[in-house]
Amino acid sequence: MFSACSKRTDWPGVPYTQVRGYAYNLDGQHGTPLLDQGRLHPSVFDTNGVQLTPQQSERLLEAVARPHAKHPVMRCYFPRHGFVFYAASNQPVATVEICFECSTYRTSPPLSHFFDLTSLREVAKDVGLPVFSRPEDYQALKAQRQKQ
Repeated sequence: MFSACSKRTDWPGVPYTQVRGYAYNLDGQHGTPLLDQGRLHPSVFDTNGVQLTPQQSERLLEAVARPHAKHPVMRCYFPRHGFVFYAASNQPVATVEICFECSTYRTSPPLSHFFDLTSLREVAKDVGLPVFSRPEDYQALKAQRQKQ
């Protein structure tokens, strides 16, 4: 069981038992939330997601919950990656959404500082989420999945 009072941070400030990573919004719609009324958005690529190990969860928290150096942020927001923190009841209690294309992110509960995007990208890759440099590659992945 994870502790909401991690040795690195007190975010998200509520108890959780697991963290899962998801790829979603492969079409790149602006501002698409990972959760829609407490449920995974219909565009989630694999609704099972990928469960993070305790070490991966700590790396995720280190990247998002502590302030990091400022970096350029563009105005677009096409999040394609996200992480959900789940309570013992399997209910979502916190989220992290990321758009690696524009270096923008959103959390619930909200955080208002800069994240470590390099570490976030590494966590996403490490857990097996598809991380591409071109939007067309996400759309091709979606098209490939629809053919199966």
